[in-house]
Amino acid sequence: MKNMIYLVVGLLLISGFAAIGIGEEAGELQNTTSATFFEPIVVEKETFVELEVEGTNTWIFDGGNPLLPIHTETYILPFGATINNIGCEVKDVQSKILSKKINPAPQPVVLSDEVQIENKPLMNQEIYNSEQLYPDNWFSYDIGVGLDKNNEHKTLLTIRTYPVRYNPGFDTIYYTEKVDVTFSYKVPDTNPFPTSFDEEYKLVIIAPSKFSTILQPLVDHKISKGLSTMLKTTEDIYEEYDHYDKPEEIKYFIKDAIETHNTSYVLLVGGLKSMITGVARDNLNEGTKDWYLPVDIQIC
Repeated sequence: MKNMIYLVVGLLLISGFAAIGIGEEAGELQNTTSATFFEPIVVEKETFVELEVEGTNTWIFDGGNPLLPIHTETYILPFGATINNIGCEVKDVQSKILSKKINPAPQPVVLSDEVQIENKPLMNQEIYNSEQLYPDNWFSYDIGVGLDKNNEHKTLLTIRTYPVRYNPGFDTIYYTEKVDVTFSYKVPDTNPFPTSFDEEYKLVIIAPSKFSTILQPLVDHKISKGLSTMLKTTEDIYEEYDHYDKPEEIKYFIKDAIETHNTSYVLLVGGLKSMITGVARDNLNEGTKDWYLPVDIQIC
């Protein structure tokens, strides 16, 4: 449920998120967010049923798992803020028996003419045959980092509340009209970033050395517009860093660029060497051999 991510790749702009005001002094602060919902509307389909809940703003799109409406909201906290406690209070829980299974979320497909997409949705039988509630809690959260509208580093707390939980074994849903999530966090006493830099590069371009010549005019153009820019080749990164794989070495370089060069923007230049003979991945972790720029492959 809790994932810590302390890496920014490219520019992440925060818009439409809820910001939390804080005092000037560092210390532990607390915030409570409330989400209210209406009773689920059950829409009968030929094979499944669909649920609609007013007050939600997105869905659980986990291929093959029940497609359930949820509410998600992201809070902007000072960079380096530590989430100490987080919990929820659920009120007025009710239940309803369904006539059919809830429709599963669609499976991701590969963009290829050779792939045949079945009309019948795939179902995660482990979940659909279970008598355990899905999801297993009324809320979940992620912690990450990004840049706000002023291009300043911030800690991002994304809270997902689940107004409906599903018991597939008994074709029963449990739903609530209100979920209150309370969290406390501590603001760091000091700024984790240095206040001055020996060399500042607001934009870093990462590309293989064979692209250096054609990218140099872009570097010169950015510098002429007042944006300090550095071109860093993948070969130099691989020589300077020693980590698990090439994608991870690039990530660590970006981390160092942010902390030592005050970098705000990262431009990655590369791609698959051939759409015909290129292989998307070398292993479950990465794609490197047939890529000008390696990719980190996440398997869910």
